[in-house]
Amino acid sequence: MRHELPTGLTVSLDNVKAVVLAAGKGVRMKSDRPKVLHQVLGRPVLDYVLRHLRQAGVSDIIVVVGHQADRVRAAAPGCRFIEQKEQKGTGHALLQAEAALEGFAGDLFVVAGDAPLVGPNTLQRVLEDHRAQGREATFLSACLDDPTGYGRVVREKESRRFLRFAEETDATPEEKDIPECNSGEYVFRCPGIFEALRGVKPNNKKGELYLTDEAALLVIRPDTFVRAGQSSATILEGPFTRSLLKAQEIAVGMGARTLSAYIPYDAYQISVAKRLGFRRSRWGIHALVFEKRI
Repeated sequence: MRHELPTGLTVSLDNVKAVVLAAGKGVRMKSDRPKVLHQVLGRPVLDYVLRHLRQAGVSDIIVVVGHQADRVRAAAPGCRFIEQKEQKGTGHALLQAEAALEGFAGDLFVVAGDAPLVGPNTLQRVLEDHRAQGREATFLSACLDDPTGYGRVVREKESRRFLRFAEETDATPEEKDIPECNSGEYVFRCPGIFEALRGVKPNNKKGELYLTDEAALLVIRPDTFVRAGQSSATILEGPFTRSLLKAQEIAVGMGARTLSAYIPYDAYQISVAKRLGFRRSRWGIHALVFEKRI
């Protein structure tokens, strides 16, 4: 089956599944409510994530639950669920889904349940690039003015070849100056990712198993990891007036400084973006890229 989005981008989503990581407690949000259930414009952030996966054409979605699991299950109808009884990191969370994916040989989205602004166009572009390049794994990154708190993407200085990820708590002072951050959105080939993770032991100050652990990346060839896209703040899917205004409200609430919008080659939609204060910044592969300081 092929799915087509308004930009005209098409990609086959046959043999694709998704795992949504939604077991966390949300300690940094200083709330007992699971972080994926905090609301944006009246809807849980998890609802945006699931909707975008489905709009991109993914029908089989596995949600990893943990903290207040029953509440999270109730917010994710139509999904399969795996429980992570102890929160031991993202790599450990993904391993819990291995049995549910037994026999599956295809591409697997692994996405954060609290990332509502990664839309269906972006997901399809990442998968299209992943398949076109024949990679075992692909990640989505962003270059931020203030990367504090995010895992950094460490590359060779000359070739820019990807080396590894450095979590904030493990990064050296030099690594903390790197603006490129890991978004936590991946596409992996199955079953290779599970074969890699099973052979990894925790190697960080928290004693957790991260998807980003260097040993796992080495097993599945780190040179296959490339930056699939970047934005100074937020990637927006959907150029209509209402979508732009909603995205701006969300971005302001998240403290973003710049809002980036992919606008199809459509005169009316471009005029809407200009009227709302967006200015064209560059040509994209499938659309014009407009930006607005907020």
